[in-house]
Amino acid sequence: MLIYDYINNISNSDGQILDVGCKDGRWITGSGAEVIALDIKVDPTYNDLDYITADGAALPFKTNSFDYVVTNQVLEHIPNEKKEPFIREISRVLKSDGELLLSFPNRLWVGNPHQLPAGYSLLPRSVGLRLSAILSEDAADYYKDHVFNISPLGARLLLKKFFGKVDYATVSILQEVRRPTKDSWNRMKSVVDIAAPVFRMSICQACFELVFPYSAYRCTHPKESVTTF
Repeated sequence: MLIYDYINNISNSDGQILDVGCKDGRWITGSGAEVIALDIKVDPTYNDLDYITADGAALPFKTNSFDYVVTNQVLEHIPNEKKEPFIREISRVLKSDGELLLSFPNRLWVGNPHQLPAGYSLLPRSVGLRLSAILSEDAADYYKDHVFNISPLGARLLLKKFFGKVDYATVSILQEVRRPTKDSWNRMKSVVDIAAPVFRMSICQACFELVFPYSAYRCTHPKESVTTF
């Protein structure tokens, strides 16, 4: 979980972190920061986390509350009509100098994002629903209720509504994290470190953003945090 490797590297005891869609919080535990782990259904497993059950589109916190918000592999499970309220709420609860770290599977990748056949995420959702009869019953139900994939371009357009600065972060995080927890990320880090001069060219990073299966964004200057609620 690459963004957790990053947040664990930069966090400290003075930081306040909100992990939205945490499940049991296993990836954020031990960060040394004050962490609130939030989900629609939480599994309170770790003593250093404060667990809260809530909807991410209606966060029970005051405006301007957190130094960091992390939401990993969550956006693709939020119905399209609720994505905007979800990001708006994150922007609201972040401090004006806070940072959102967000990741999701790139729907333009032809692999298997969340239990679907290769290439299925490329289909418009209306087509995917009509063709769901070709899936197993479990996969069809999962697709209908839990899979609302998004592309990097779609995510950028959404995020820019609520943040003054939106940066594609997969490459930079790979470069900044000292030792990713997963072997696959360590291998990718080695490739990115070797190809660092190439990634300094914006066109190369833009192409990587479009085709790489994992999309991570670092968002700052939240627009909603200046609004009084």
